[in-house]
Amino acid sequence: MTAASDMAGDAKAPALPASGAQVQYLRALLETVGSGGALDVVLANVVQWIEGVIPDSIGSVLLTERDGRHLRHAVASSLPPAYREHSDMTPVGPACGSSGTAAYRGAPVIVADIASDPLCDWDRAAAAESGVRACWSYPVCASTGECLGTVTVYRRESSRPTDAESAQLQDAARIVALVIERARADEARQRHDSGLRTILENALDIIIRLDAQGRYLYANPALQRLTGISLSTIVGRTAAELDCAPALRDRLADMNRAATEQGVSVRAEFVLPLSEGERWLDVVTVPEFDAAQVQVGLIQFARDITARREAEQAQRRSEQRLRLVFNLSSRSIALLDPTGRLLEVGDQATAIAGLEHDQGIGACLWDLPSFAGQPGSQETLRRAVADAAAGGVGNGETIFRGREGDLRFGSFSVVPVRDADGLVVELLMEGSDITDKHDLEQRLRQSEKMESLGRLAGGIAHDFNNILAAILGHAELLSADAPPGTETHEGLQHILHSSRRARDLVRQILAFSRKAELVHKPVDFRGLIVDGLRLLRASLPATIDLQERVTQSPLVVMGDASQLSQVLLNLGANAEYALRSQDHGRLAIELERVRLDAEPARALELGPGAFARLVIRDSGHGIPAHVRTKIFEPFFTTKPVGEGTGMGLAVVHGIVVAHGGAVRVHSGPQGTTFELHFPIVSTPAHVTAQRVAEDRRGSGRILVVDDEPAIVSLLQRLLPRRGFETVCFTSSVDALDRFRAAPLEFDLIITDRTMPQLSGDELVSAVRGVRNDLPVIVTSGQGHLPGEEESEPGAIFHLAKPFDVDDLMRVIEMARGWRPGSVVEMKRG
Repeated sequence: MTAASDMAGDAKAPALPASGAQVQYLRALLETVGSGGALDVVLANVVQWIEGVIPDSIGSVLLTERDGRHLRHAVASSLPPAYREHSDMTPVGPACGSSGTAAYRGAPVIVADIASDPLCDWDRAAAAESGVRACWSYPVCASTGECLGTVTVYRRESSRPTDAESAQLQDAARIVALVIERARADEARQRHDSGLRTILENALDIIIRLDAQGRYLYANPALQRLTGISLSTIVGRTAAELDCAPALRDRLADMNRAATEQGVSVRAEFVLPLSEGERWLDVVTVPEFDAAQVQVGLIQFARDITARREAEQAQRRSEQRLRLVFNLSSRSIALLDPTGRLLEVGDQATAIAGLEHDQGIGACLWDLPSFAGQPGSQETLRRAVADAAAGGVGNGETIFRGREGDLRFGSFSVVPVRDADGLVVELLMEGSDITDKHDLEQRLRQSEKMESLGRLAGGIAHDFNNILAAILGHAELLSADAPPGTETHEGLQHILHSSRRARDLVRQILAFSRKAELVHKPVDFRGLIVDGLRLLRASLPATIDLQERVTQSPLVVMGDASQLSQVLLNLGANAEYALRSQDHGRLAIELERVRLDAEPARALELGPGAFARLVIRDSGHGIPAHVRTKIFEPFFTTKPVGEGTGMGLAVVHGIVVAHGGAVRVHSGPQGTTFELHFPIVSTPAHVTAQRVAEDRRGSGRILVVDDEPAIVSLLQRLLPRRGFETVCFTSSVDALDRFRAAPLEFDLIITDRTMPQLSGDELVSAVRGVRNDLPVIVTSGQGHLPGEEESEPGAIFHLAKPFDVDDLMRVIEMARGWRPGSVVEMKRG
């Protein structure tokens, strides 16, 4: 067993009798404690009392350091200096001698023999050198439970305290705790009083204290500093007894009386007349209560507000002038604080935006209802306000909702308003409605874009259609020779189908660029999407998971089948590009029939009714907000050069709008969703009858002119199979020379429109100068130009490239059957 233990067992010696010396020690101690003496004096008396009541003891009081981990000797006058120096900063812990362990446990620790007790390993040698053998420690605990230190007794022989000694040491510990807590309270009170005096003496406002009868007891220096009135002139008087103007005296007396009788604060502003002029004061009188909530007096606070009142008057005059300027200006004017909050707004601005005059005052400019739903405009306003608040000039253009709820365009500028010190205190904003100008510029830009698009599309279409014409024509020739049912025949059918599809897409681009009217027919939109999904599935890489959910019911819409098919393919290609950077992307396509009521239809700018809803959703990185507003513009693209023309989404938008539908785009970090609505009709779908190839034949000699050798080669092979002789040229100049040499040898001319040196139109003009009865077929890779019919007066027929063999033979038959004034076949001379 260890020699150390808590004081819980029987004492080894009987309790000491209460001798006269002990009583004397106790009386002296209590007198010291009761007198509120200094802490070190009281603690010294406690140690003296301990050493007096416990014979041969060495008393000590150790206090806990601020870190809570060490103890130091506060009083230990009888302790050997070497041992005191060693035991100063005794650590607090589970095995740190009797003192450190008692502070750690919060309970008495008795070490009867330091030489053998394991708690004293750390100071055994120092104790032996100083002749200390026993150590009894009692924790000093505050009312909160905090350990403030220990009362410790050292003995030069091995021993334990008796019950009486233990009780006396516990009393001593409680006395020490009481003294320390009182000393702390006194110190805190002194700090509080000192701080309060500092506040009162240095306060800018006047602070006055009155007793329960309303007599002035105290006033801080601000009274004399602000008003010139000294404390001595008011102390002991009531407000009614002050030597001042009767009106002011009565006003102060009424305030004090009201605060006293009602027990509540009273506030007023009034003028204090002084020899150097008037001063405006803001006065508050507050009842003062004691701990028992009995009113014991009043406290009065007064602030000099002269400068504020003068500034307010100046501001009112300035506001009146500003309001006059605001209301008479033809431009929209507003006044803001440096953070962008609206302070004032002119009549012109409220009229344009459809706001009441006070609506939005105090709110940030960009939070007004006029800019709701316009994040780009809100950011422009924030940036301009920040520039002006920094001392610069902010400006820009915005989109806002006008009086009728329509979207309008505005131009504005923001300039700083500075005070006398050059600081920016307000911002002046002016602007104007530029909707008409913006609309005009938009129409001009649109016109220029479409004109450029038309030129570009025409040039591309001419060359591409020549290529397609050769592919389509040769494929038809080969298909006619290939036995049905063979792989060759089937492959050629795929080539023919793809070539015709490419032809339709080129015509679609031409129609879009020229804003041509589309011929709409009832089409099963579901069937088009199912066919398109087959093509899309084949074109997507294996890393993209294509998820399909298509209704089983037909969805009949009025439209152009080729253009409607292009919608899915363009959006699918767009999604595939967005997913290229992902190892595993997801593309979901959904088609369903929905019914839109009035409210959701209005949100899409559609009428209520049944719609086919096509949803195309990808798991890409989304479209940035600053790009989202431009994605449907022609030629706008974020793709690198060579990877995009910017026409895909512009074509989609044009097709959807032309079909009476609407497009909505949702985009975020998790991907982009295109949601398209097409109105459903009850008319049965139009199904194009499968073309039955007709083996049309004829006779005669045809002059073929085309600068594309592939087209010439095609017609040179095709026409003889149908019974015609051909004379072919790739040079229009050589062809004209050949014709002029023998104009009666030819029954028909087939010429391209666009050729170098001599165009097709010029060739026709020259030919008709020689023979105006000769029928002519003009082919063009640009399709039918606006205003053209399939035939014109004067035996000029038009055929768009690329053409089927049947189309060519049909137009040849029409041309060969024409006669000036009759339908009799013309014989070759």
